[in-house]
Amino acid sequence: MRQPYAKSGHDGSGYWLEIGLPGTPKTPNELLGGHRMVKSRNAVNWKQLVYLVARGHEPQKPLKSAVIHITRHAPRSLDYDGLVGSMKPVVDGLLTRRDKVLGLKKNERKILWSGILENDTWAITGPWIVDQKITPIGQEWIQIVIRERALTSPDRTP
Repeated sequence: MRQPYAKSGHDGSGYWLEIGLPGTPKTPNELLGGHRMVKSRNAVNWKQLVYLVARGHEPQKPLKSAVIHITRHAPRSLDYDGLVGSMKPVVDGLLTRRDKVLGLKKNERKILWSGILENDTWAITGPWIVDQKITPIGQEWIQIVIRERALTSPDRTP
């Protein structure tokens, strides 16, 4: 089984982070019709794994404009919407984490981890670049590369 890893740095384009994680998230079709707690547990587990591996590799401030490139290595390929949908909990793990306090609005809660991305809106990430490669059974893993993006159009502010 592949070991999780993270490496980060700065180059001419700005901050970058590469993460490798063993396994692959369940697809929306695999979760379809399942109990809501099974769906929730899948999302929580992947968010937590991304957080644990990325912790210590944060940029000085969460990125306000980024490119996300995700490659799924697995024995079979998925259709496009299944591939993108299965990676949602992975991207959610890159976001700012806040304390859970009843009665407070999300932006009023204490920040526990600044995160890699400010949030995962279209204005910040644009379309994710997703890819998949066939690999033998038992050697499944995903690779996530996040790069800071310079301003590309007037409606995208960094």
